[in-house]
Amino acid sequence: MKFTSYENLDTVSSLMFASACKASTARYKEELSGIARMFHVNSFELLKEDLVQIEPEMLLLDFDLPKLNGVRGVSELRRLCPKTNIVVFHDHATDEDEWFLFKAGVRGCCPTNIEGSSLKMMVEAVSNGELWIRRKFLSRLLAQMEQRQVKEQAKHGDQHPDIHGLLAQLTDREYEIAVRIGNGESNKQIAYSLEITERTVKAHLTNIFEKLGVTDRLNVALMMSAEKRQGRNGSRVRKESNVVHLAVLSAQS
Repeated sequence: MKFTSYENLDTVSSLMFASACKASTARYKEELSGIARMFHVNSFELLKEDLVQIEPEMLLLDFDLPKLNGVRGVSELRRLCPKTNIVVFHDHATDEDEWFLFKAGVRGCCPTNIEGSSLKMMVEAVSNGELWIRRKFLSRLLAQMEQRQVKEQAKHGDQHPDIHGLLAQLTDREYEIAVRIGNGESNKQIAYSLEITERTVKAHLTNIFEKLGVTDRLNVALMMSAEKRQGRNGSRVRKESNVVHLAVLSAQS
C-alpha cells in the first residue's frame, strides 16, 4: 500500500516510509503532510523493489522492518540506491548498531517516538546535506574518515595534500561559510548569521564543493579540521568564541 501527498513545500522532492508499524506510519504521515510526495512500504522485499523504481530523495527506515536483517540490510539498500538519503528510526538499537549504521552511510538515526517538531527539523537538515547524529559519535566518525583519507592519499603517493591551496581558491564569503560548516552550523544558522537567504547559502555550497573537489559538507568539515591543525583556520575570518566545534550539524544530545 502506498500513499501520496500532492502538496509540495520545496523541502524534499519525495520521501518514502518503510515500516510495518501502522501507528508510526500514520503519525509520520500526519507530521510531514505537505512536505513531499510520500510513499509507504511495509516489508523489506517491497522496499527493495520500490526503492529502485521510485528513487526517493529520502528514506525513513524502521530498524524493526521485517526481514531487514539490521545493518546488513541497510548496506544492501545503500548499494541499491546510493543517492537516497537514509534515516533510521529505532527503539532498541544499541550504540554499536548506531555506529555501524553511520559507517554504512546513513544520514541520521532517531528514536521512533521523535517529537513532530524534531522530525521536521531532521528532514530539513538531512535534505540540506547535513547529518542528524548524536554528539558522542561525531568525533569518532570524523576521526575514522580522516584515517581513511590518509590511507587513500598514501596509496596514491600523496600523504600531504595542499589543503591550504585548495581553500585559497574560495572567495572570502565562501571561506567564511566553510568555516561555519566546520563549526557545525546548519544552512539556516549560516543564513541568519550572514543575513542572506538559505538559497544563497546553497549556491555558495555548490561552488565550495566544486572548488574543493568534494560532494558533501562532511568532507568540507574534514578539510577545515585539517586546516585548523595546521594553525591556519580562521586566518581570513574572525571566529566566534561561542560556537561549538561540531564539524557538521549535530542536533541530538
